[in-house]
Amino acid sequence: VNVGCVPKKVMYSAAHVADTLRHDASHYGFSGGADVAKNFDWAKLKKARDAYVLRLNGIYANGLKSSGVDVFKGEATFVDGHTILYKANGDEGTKVTANKILIATGGRPHFPPGTGIEEHAISSDGFFEL
Repeated sequence: VNVGCVPKKVMYSAAHVADTLRHDASHYGFSGGADVAKNFDWAKLKKARDAYVLRLNGIYANGLKSSGVDVFKGEATFVDGHTILYKANGDEGTKVTANKILIATGGRPHFPPGTGIEEHAISSDGFFEL
């Protein structure tokens, strides 16, 4: 939600709108053609994208809370089938026991091995920081 899927869809949608304006808008009475890109505001798109992601985070957090789900942000290791050792902010950890445990691991971009790849490529994280 935060860095991959949702932001990518927002950026794709913006690119699709720009492409439609540039190539098809004149068929529907709009003018501007290829000049549409001159009016593009990257900072405004980033701000709108980031606000959308924050809004979704709030919706998801409220949904979990209203369902009685306790959320812990940090690292977790299973101790047994119903217990995790939860660590945050470098502490020693706290054992948490529950009937149902969901660990949302998220993901990180990874460059394949090879000379010069990291120097000449950009990850999804890097793209969204532009």
